[in-house]
Amino acid sequence: MAKKALLIGINYPGTAVELRGCVNDVRRMQKCLIDRYGFSNKDITVLIDTDKTSIQPTGKNIREALKKLIAEGEPGDVLVFHYSGHGTRLPTEEGLFDATDYDECITPCDMNLITDMVAEVKKGCLLTIISDSCHSGGLIEEAKEQIGESYVNKPRSRIVTFLVSIVRSLLTTCGISSNDSQRGSGGGHDSFTRESELEDGETVDMKTRYLPLDSYITLLKEQTGQTDIKYGKIRQTLVKVFGQDSSPNVMLSNSVKRNAHRGLLSMFVGKREVNTDGAGSEVKSKHPNNGILLSGCQTDQRSEDVYVTRTGKSYGAFSDAIQTILSGTRKEITNKEMVLRAREILKKQKFGQRPAIMATTASFFTIASSFSEPRIQIRSSKRTSLSLQYSIPYKANSRSRRRLVVSSVSAPKVELRTGPDYLISSLLSKVCIASLQRPQLPWAVDPLRLLLPKSPQSVQNVILTFLVSGVVFIPLGAICLFASQGVIEIVDQYDIDCIPLSFRDNKVRYIQGIEDKRCNRTITVTKTMKNPVYVYYQLENYYQNHRRYVKSRQDGQLRSPKDENDVKSCAPEDTVGGEPIVPCGLVAWSLFNDTYDFTRNNQKLSVNKKDISWKSDRDSKFGKNVFPKNFQKGFPIGGKSLDPKIPLSEQEDLIVWMRTAALPIFRKLYGKIDTDLEAGDTINVLLQNNYNTYSFNGKKKLVLSTTSWLGGRNDFLGIAYLTVGSICLSLAVFFSVLYLAKPRQLGDPSYLSWNRSAGGGR
Repeated sequence: MAKKALLIGINYPGTAVELRGCVNDVRRMQKCLIDRYGFSNKDITVLIDTDKTSIQPTGKNIREALKKLIAEGEPGDVLVFHYSGHGTRLPTEEGLFDATDYDECITPCDMNLITDMVAEVKKGCLLTIISDSCHSGGLIEEAKEQIGESYVNKPRSRIVTFLVSIVRSLLTTCGISSNDSQRGSGGGHDSFTRESELEDGETVDMKTRYLPLDSYITLLKEQTGQTDIKYGKIRQTLVKVFGQDSSPNVMLSNSVKRNAHRGLLSMFVGKREVNTDGAGSEVKSKHPNNGILLSGCQTDQRSEDVYVTRTGKSYGAFSDAIQTILSGTRKEITNKEMVLRAREILKKQKFGQRPAIMATTASFFTIASSFSEPRIQIRSSKRTSLSLQYSIPYKANSRSRRRLVVSSVSAPKVELRTGPDYLISSLLSKVCIASLQRPQLPWAVDPLRLLLPKSPQSVQNVILTFLVSGVVFIPLGAICLFASQGVIEIVDQYDIDCIPLSFRDNKVRYIQGIEDKRCNRTITVTKTMKNPVYVYYQLENYYQNHRRYVKSRQDGQLRSPKDENDVKSCAPEDTVGGEPIVPCGLVAWSLFNDTYDFTRNNQKLSVNKKDISWKSDRDSKFGKNVFPKNFQKGFPIGGKSLDPKIPLSEQEDLIVWMRTAALPIFRKLYGKIDTDLEAGDTINVLLQNNYNTYSFNGKKKLVLSTTSWLGGRNDFLGIAYLTVGSICLSLAVFFSVLYLAKPRQLGDPSYLSWNRSAGGGR
């Protein structure tokens, strides 16, 4: 039986986050292993950053050393991995499940974070991990046993717990790396040095072994020279800088999101039954343990780095507790006893961190690179149901069976199940199974993992979603409504008033007759209207979106004179006397032809018709060398005539009209008045009431309007935002009250079928 160890100590000398006790922890552990447990010095690998002549504890070197340690282990060997240094947490990415919503990491000296390690511990070989770093309780994700409360809420009032969780989630959602937002109950301080007094009266300086994300990003920028590192781009930056030397989990998070590789030592994955009912909880295991983690604190806590002012002694609080326990007795001490006694010592010394013990199962779960031929069983029933089963061997203690069930009924439903209940459902018109191809999957990745539902949402996250939505939408709605209310509009409906009394009973006869169509209107300006003042005509009950109307045009003819004879889609306004009409079709034929002339105090207000259409329409849809031809020469005459000497690209009234409206009530821009209209001004409008809307009971209105940054007046957008925001805020308050009054604990997601290891088909 061999005994081997890998000891990592990182003090980060010369940086703003320098620690003092990590290398001392390693030296003391090395001496303890040799003197007490009979380790040979040649079988102990030490990586520290205070000795520049030795191998540095970079991310690559740590992973390679750990892989070597595990690979050389044989059944019966005892392996020890000890880490003292900074720990940090990366928010988990979308699609990845983590019970704490973070990836717990250890921080090498080159800032190449280690979030996982892919290796296989041989059966019968025991690996013990001792981690004296912040958030170390989450370094093994798939734990089946623990002493601690890493997955249990802290014993404080529900209101405080609820409010703290909301603040944390809000800060994280806003992309703010706040020390408070990631603060646990133990060691709940930032990573700056502070003075404290122990129970025996000894004065010490303490510093948490936690590296905040903002500090980490600063160091990463210094190490790599990258200047554009953001909170949401840390993983991408690590892959970009370190390439294949970055953690596998970091590389995979950029492509395939999955649960197979999670935690610092994800080689320990197996079936587990967790019972976190306090220290010393009993857990039944279906596999022997071969991986044990002794962590210096819980997942949401921080470990302390201690410097004794009087003696100059420095150490990690948890590492020192272990050495104190071992030096006080020569008897064998179990891991459970070690952790419980360390808790007592740290509590007496007024440290908030609570060490934990976690264990894992036998072997790392990987998918075999090759697959056996499927074993197919076909069964038939009266409902014309087919069932096909095949099994695929994995490098694990169990086999995963996949079952494909195809039911051929009126609208058959197809289900594909594999190992952890994956489900694909679709409706097929026909079902034909000719053969079953052997799956060809990339290494250790099952694409069906992508079909898993997302992680269960906590109550706090749901409430936070409603709260953030309400907080965002309500001010946004108020801003939009305020902007809309700032738009000044004057609307004058003139279609009835501009019909002489003698023709009120027969408006169509009047509009089609030869009578004088001039009409005088008076408009009073109620508020000052800053230029430009936009002049619109508004039509109601006018369906420009009618299918036959919209299709009655030829866009190619509008762009190029070569296509002027292409009038096949323009009927009935396609030709006159055998000659093509340009522009052809009902849309152009029905061009609006009412006119408006404005005067103020007997002075004419000119209307600018320049650039009232879209520039893209003028440049791309209407040709500069296409001129009107035979337009409004037939009978009946529809609307306005066009000057045959002006190209279509300059006929902006036509361009505006040809952009058809989607609704029966619409406005189109007539022109702009480039003069301020003062409050109290009287505007005289001389208009020509030429356009026939009376045949279909339509309405015509003249509109003068200003604009805001949001456009014209439209209260709907602001009201919609206010309504949705109010509903979201009300739901957030309702669910908050409901949660505080009648809290309901979430179930343990580890019992979900897709979070359990494959144990056979069902």
